[in-house]
Amino acid sequence: MSTKKPELTPQEDLIAKRRKQQMQDGLLIFVAVAIRNNGDDPQVYLHKSYHDFWTIPESLYDEGESDADVAQRLENDFGVPVSNSDLVGCETRNDPNRTSVIFLVELADDPPVDDKHRWFSMKDLPTYMLKFHFDCIIPAAMAAFNSRVLK
Repeated sequence: MSTKKPELTPQEDLIAKRRKQQMQDGLLIFVAVAIRNNGDDPQVYLHKSYHDFWTIPESLYDEGESDADVAQRLENDFGVPVSNSDLVGCETRNDPNRTSVIFLVELADDPPVDDKHRWFSMKDLPTYMLKFHFDCIIPAAMAAFNSRVLK
């Protein structure tokens, strides 16, 4: 009996091809966006990087690593385990050798809130954050979050 691979949507197929190419030629980055519903004001979880920028937790894929492997490693940035991750999409920065694979993640517990970790209202995102996250990553994750909430 043969097992047939499940059909990929066009977006999943494009992402799979990009991921394969980036693993060979460039940097592939797992970007983990945690969003919580706070009434009419969704919030995104950010942490301060070593450059004191507010950023979304992210990590490079190592050769042979799965999404789950990278999500587990990001527990250090969140302070709690990632319980679920849903693929949102793929964005290429100004550098075509860097591809960000965006995931909307659910956390197993409440993450720490302190001077380096914090939930930010979508209306009050910090100005001292990576422009690419502000312009591309967060809007893509918010669209996925909103479509999930509306279901």
